[in-house]
Amino acid sequence: MNKKIYTKILLTAIIISLIYGCSTKKNTIVSRTYHNITSKYNAYFNGNEKLKSGVKKINNSFKDDYSLTLPMFTSGDENIAKSSYPDMDEVIKKASKVISLHSIKVKPNRKNRATTKKQKEFLKQNEYCKWIDNSWLMLGKAKFYKHDFYSSAETFQFVISEYNYDPIKYNAMLWLTRNYCEQKKFDKSRELLEQIDGEKNFPRKLKPEFNAVYADHFIKQGKYNDAIPKLNLAIEKTKKRKVKARYKFILAQIYQNLGEGNKAAKLYRDVVKMNPPYEMTFNAMINRAAAFDASSGSGKAMKKELAKMLHDDKNTEYLDQIYFALANIAFKEGNESDAIKNYRLSAQKSVSNDNQKALSYLALGNIYFGKPKYIEAQMFFDSAMTFLRKDYPNYREIEEKTRNLTALVEPLKTIQLQDSLQTLAKMNAADRNKIIDAIIEKIKEEEQRQQEELQMQQMNSMLFNQNTQNQTNNNASSSGGGWYFYNQGMIASGMSEFKRKWGTRKLEDNWRRKNKAIVAIEDVAENIEAGEDGKNADTKKIDNKSREYYLSEIPLTDSMMEASHALMVEAYYNAGTVYKERFLDYKESIRIFEDMNKKYPENSYIPTTYYYLYQLNTIEKNQTKADFYKNLILSKYPDSKYAKILLDPNFLKESEQDIVQMQSYYEEAYEAHEKGNYLKVIEFVEKAESMNLYKNDGVLVPKFKFLKAIAQGRTQGVALLAQGLQELIAKYPNSEIIGLAKDILTKLKDSGIADSLGTPIIFVEDTVKQDDTDLNIYKYDEKIVQYIVVVVPNKKVDVNRLEFDIVNFNTDFFSMNDFNVSDVLLNDNYQLVTIKSFDDVVQAKTYYDTILLQKDVFKKLEGIKHEIFLISKDNYGIFYNDKNVEKYIRFFNKFYFK
Repeated sequence: MNKKIYTKILLTAIIISLIYGCSTKKNTIVSRTYHNITSKYNAYFNGNEKLKSGVKKINNSFKDDYSLTLPMFTSGDENIAKSSYPDMDEVIKKASKVISLHSIKVKPNRKNRATTKKQKEFLKQNEYCKWIDNSWLMLGKAKFYKHDFYSSAETFQFVISEYNYDPIKYNAMLWLTRNYCEQKKFDKSRELLEQIDGEKNFPRKLKPEFNAVYADHFIKQGKYNDAIPKLNLAIEKTKKRKVKARYKFILAQIYQNLGEGNKAAKLYRDVVKMNPPYEMTFNAMINRAAAFDASSGSGKAMKKELAKMLHDDKNTEYLDQIYFALANIAFKEGNESDAIKNYRLSAQKSVSNDNQKALSYLALGNIYFGKPKYIEAQMFFDSAMTFLRKDYPNYREIEEKTRNLTALVEPLKTIQLQDSLQTLAKMNAADRNKIIDAIIEKIKEEEQRQQEELQMQQMNSMLFNQNTQNQTNNNASSSGGGWYFYNQGMIASGMSEFKRKWGTRKLEDNWRRKNKAIVAIEDVAENIEAGEDGKNADTKKIDNKSREYYLSEIPLTDSMMEASHALMVEAYYNAGTVYKERFLDYKESIRIFEDMNKKYPENSYIPTTYYYLYQLNTIEKNQTKADFYKNLILSKYPDSKYAKILLDPNFLKESEQDIVQMQSYYEEAYEAHEKGNYLKVIEFVEKAESMNLYKNDGVLVPKFKFLKAIAQGRTQGVALLAQGLQELIAKYPNSEIIGLAKDILTKLKDSGIADSLGTPIIFVEDTVKQDDTDLNIYKYDEKIVQYIVVVVPNKKVDVNRLEFDIVNFNTDFFSMNDFNVSDVLLNDNYQLVTIKSFDDVVQAKTYYDTILLQKDVFKKLEGIKHEIFLISKDNYGIFYNDKNVEKYIRFFNKFYFK
């Protein structure tokens, strides 16, 4: 045989035997070796490299927010994780390839029975290729980094159950714990961690990661005291310097959050010594200053260190944080003026760091709130809300505080403005013109200064920063009380912020409505140009640097002075109520109400404020004054509800019971009407008429009268129907039922039925039915969630006041329910005030009927066209898009009162 042919045959035989011997269907030392080598150095190696690459991309893209406690791991941001998706997809492909091509499940074919422990354990394995379990774990990690938590959890669970004989299960348990923590399934993560903690064979090399995961489990829940010992263990056992520095920084933050400044400062100092990336070094130094204890005596050295940092070119983009740190030290040392100056500088230097700007404004707001100087506090809280992230801790509380401050500041500013305008009105013309000319001159100077600064900003940002720093120093002067027009703090505030936010945008009349960092002089100008209820809209055409612009608003006539006084009364009442209800500042509320009653002894709120003053002085334990106001109510207003409340503690409860009873009579009367039992209708109406509450009610009574008129028309003739409807229309012209009453009268007149005065009315209601096919866009379902909507004209109603009155009503009558009150524009002419949410129509109707019985809630809407109705959650969106109020009112009347 030819030697070459023989060699080929031999090689072919060897290759065939190797392939056969390396099949995953056979478990031999040759097949195991082959698959271990080819899986490790091919697909698994490449997959693991891609995993490292993907994780590196995540870490490089992740930007720590040092204003919050740093996360233990940087894999939590899904948007950032997307950068690694191509790598992770490749990992999944490689891991799947290893598993599909190299898994050996078949048991080895041993001639001799296994006798040793090692041999027995070997035979118990579920997998005989060493890299299959690692590939499964790698597959789970890739899915985890892709935020496919459900699938990754299944993969880790598979590794734990399938390879429970192998230490790799502990690694899978840690990753499964991280998975649960990311999903906030803390009960499951706790069970796993406790299980791992009880494992005697848990690998020592995994201890640092175990303690880090355990700390993460607690930190994510805000359980900082529980996290501390685990974090200390993680720091102790971690060898990687960069990771150790991060853990120490997090521990320092936790101690700082817990108020243990000395421990935090020591850890921050340790972090700096570990030479981490500069951003962490810088923040460690800043936070060390924030954790500063004034009693430690280290303030001087720390301020010197921070001052040095201000002049380091590396810190150009961090100046806002340095000034913030200096402000914190000054505040802790009791140097409030330096604190305010540096907080202002911090806010101005925050060009791109909106979060730091928000923190600086919050700090300023809290300082002024504590004084208390609520107008200044509101300005800073309002500015803070412009930049504050919604995931910031206590965001809701800060938002509520801002809302309350705004509700207070608006009437306080009205008082200041109207008082100043009235003072101007009482001056002689020459003195008045001097004041106006001075205001005009300030506006000109301010506009010129703005223009110069904006030009400088365009030319050179560094020059702009220097200029705004100088401006801040000017603005750091007191912006407290005093006469409105000479309050320089209020006049200057907000100008630099306007420039930062709006750049070189031309100054427009209404810019402040979008940026509420207010300037007091603009408040005056806006009131003059828009007027109360738009009465002075023509002044928009007048230059705000002319006398006429201001003279048009000064109350120089009797009618204008009367209107100004009315605004003052309303503002006093609103301010006093906000102090009482929202701030629980009882002393200030007492002062406001007493000032109001002294200045306006005949105002319409006298009985109410007397009762409030009785309550407030009782709370303040001033029984003499409380008794004084109690006696005033009983002697001057003996028939008022306040007198009845004082004399009978059960009066309010009984009143509520009467409301429920009256509602019950109405429902029974309506049900009888639907069944055509008109004598019963009259019976229930007369029962309602006998109640004391009936004569004072303006909501249900028109409906009772309408039902009675229909019933009498059905049983006693058209004359009584016409008479009843005419009386109803005359006495309750604004009732929602009036439209239907007028329609019936018109039909009676047009059809000539009214001439047959003795004929019982059988078909009147049918004659007023409209073609309601256009109502098909709405669906009526009494069992789904309902809202109550008040539709009011944009320019004629103080929506904030209306919302405030509704909230007060909710507090008095539905304190156990968490109803939300909000407003939104329907169109250019109308605004919606929405109360939500009600479980169903029954609950909504109870609320609807109760609130309509309380005249004070909608007192400001008297004489103003408005609508109040129920609407389902589903129909609300349809209505908002359709914007046809009349159409929905027809649907409402047809279905909600059928």
